[in-house]
Amino acid sequence: MLTNSIQSEKAKQWFLTGLLVLVVLVLIGLLGYSNWRMFQKRREVKAELRQLDRKIDALKQEKASIQASLNENNGYMIEEIAREQLNLKKPGEKVIDIKRPPQKEKEKEQQKWWQKWLNKAKFW
Repeated sequence: MLTNSIQSEKAKQWFLTGLLVLVVLVLIGLLGYSNWRMFQKRREVKAELRQLDRKIDALKQEKASIQASLNENNGYMIEEIAREQLNLKKPGEKVIDIKRPPQKEKEKEQQKWWQKWLNKAKFW
């Protein structure tokens, strides 16, 4: 009887030890997976950062070329902006503004299909 209880105690100890080892291995596995996911995310963020740095460099170059063209054509650019956006004119100049009539055909094309049916079905 005593040997059975000793064997039973040893079996419980082995079971608990195995269970503890299994829990530790699962925790190590979860931590390893979490670490791997963070590594992947870090790599993606670094790649995105490199892409954004390249974009910043391209925009800086574009800004420099625009600045250079503005410095060269400053008077012409100011006059063009004043004419097109501010509707200004030089003294003695006449400006002709041609307005187009509204296009009803475009409006009809832009109507939804159910609006067209309602317009056809109207009798009042």
